[in-house]
Amino acid sequence: MDLEIEEFNASDDSFPRLQHFVVDECEYLQEIPIRFAGISTLKIIEVDRYLESSARCIQEEQKDLGNDLEVRIS
Repeated sequence: MDLEIEEFNASDDSFPRLQHFVVDECEYLQEIPIRFAGISTLKIIEVDRYLESSARCIQEEQKDLGNDLEVRIS
């Protein structure tokens, strides 16, 4: 089922213990909030191709903070 979500508002303190974030079949979602880059417990982001760019930006931010975030594209 496709969700027609276009915008996702969250901050780094919305999910303080998040480790694995999965977004699937949300082709209308424009981006993952960049504030997710501040979630130090985040280890994996798994997204479809629509959100690859957004996930890669978060991965780079995490890398700058010394964290090894894995991005999986489905």
